[in-house]
Amino acid sequence: MKNMEFALVALGGTFDIIHAGHIALLDKGFSISKKVILGLTSDELAEKKGKNY
Repeated sequence: MKNMEFALVALGGTFDIIHAGHIALLDKGFSISKKVILGLTSDELAEKKGKNY
């Protein structure tokens, strides 16, 4: 895959307990863009969805 660069990347997740998959996602986002918007799941939604969300 060619090294593509985007003006902006948006990522989202719960990130309640950071693990290797989260780090990989963030690393990838920052490797293809200098600007990253990170959306976080609210505690309320996470509680409604349950433990495995």
